[in-house]
Amino acid sequence: MKYIVLLILLGVASNLWAQQTPRRLKEVEVSTYGRFQQDSAHIESTYREIIDARPTPMVRSIFPPAISVTAVAEKFSRKYKRKWAFQKRVVNYQQEQFIATRYYPALVRQLTLLEEEELVLFMNKYPMAYDFARTASPIEIKFWIKANFKDYKAKTALR
Repeated sequence: MKYIVLLILLGVASNLWAQQTPRRLKEVEVSTYGRFQQDSAHIESTYREIIDARPTPMVRSIFPPAISVTAVAEKFSRKYKRKWAFQKRVVNYQQEQFIATRYYPALVRQLTLLEEEELVLFMNKYPMAYDFARTASPIEIKFWIKANFKDYKAKTALR
């Protein structure tokens, strides 16, 4: 009797297993880089020569001291001044874009309940430093926003 019940149960279980229809999962695209990283990599590949450029040293050797004519010409050349200014702009742009991935209006709105103009005023009055954005954890960033918001409220209450 035990064997018959067992065989029936095994037969029923195998029939139930065979009747299940397979389910398909939605397709997803997996990428190791986010939007900021992709944009940053593109900018770096495009402007690599300018970003990596270093000024020519003024003194080529220590003894006997020899001043580089090229370095002097670079110091006063409009072309090289523009090149260094552009290099600074590219680096600053990349840093601002990184900060925008860590310190953005939706996060500030969630923590402070500020809206529109006041939100923009708060974010402009309390900009985040690049080094802090690079090293801080998400929790530290939230504490930083809340602390600055308390300061902001205290200063606006005095007006």
